[in-house]
Amino acid sequence: MANLWLTTLGILFLLGVAGGAFFYFLKVSLHSEDAVKIDTPKEAKSRK
Repeated sequence: MANLWLTTLGILFLLGVAGGAFFYFLKVSLHSEDAVKIDTPKEAKSRK
């Protein structure tokens, strides 16, 4: 019975780590501040 619980907890742990990594990389890739730094609009360039 303990073997089943350890297997279940291990699977839940691995799913949590995989889900956390997925959301971390999703958050990093959708960070919009980097896009503004790299590709500033023409209007913003002319104002400076």
